Amino acid sequence: MSAVLRLNGLLAQTSLTKTIFLFALPALPALPSVSQLIPQWAAPIFNGSSSDLRLKELKELLERKREPPFMFDNGAILRAVPKKKPSYKRTREKRLAPGEKQMKPLENLGRCAACGRVKRSHFMCMHCFGEIRAFLKEKKKQLFGETKPYEPEMDKTDANIVFPKRRLRDLELAYSRKEYVRDRETPLVYNKDEVKKQ
Repeated sequence: MSAVLRLNGLLAQTSLTKTIFLFALPALPALPSVSQLIPQWAAPIFNGSSSDLRLKELKELLERKREPPFMFDNGAILRAVPKKKPSYKRTREKRLAPGEKQMKPLENLGRCAACGRVKRSHFMCMHCFGEIRAFLKEKKKQLFGETKPYEPEMDKTDANIVFPKRRLRDLELAYSRKEYVRDRETPLVYNKDEVKKQ
């Protein structure tokens, strides 16, 4: 018999309509573990013993049983950044200025109690502010309806005096006339005899 495929039973079950054969495959070799495939120089990265300062800082905070800093989902420590790009003059001033005038990272960050988004402490959450503003705008529309522009009721003569119409220039009047755009003249019939000979 073949080593790859062995026939366990010649006829396992016989009936009038079908015949079933039972086959047994040999055992496959075991696959190597993932740790064997990782090179030795990359083992500390996968084991978690990385030399990242942020992770060490976080580990020390957790060991001292203090509150961990706010973090994103990927594990980066969250710090506030300025919204606007500083000018060239300001950056030069900060570089050449003493240490107390240089830019410092903002540490006063917290999460909104209502929505859970990151915000600066002692400041209103801008996401919640936007939601409240939209809600109040809809309520105002329901109570007072759509706002219409103010149109004073007055006679035509009074309206012409109070709101004089802008006088159209001569060129604008010419544009409004149909005769300004002239019809294209029909071209002359080409005649070879009338062409000027050189």
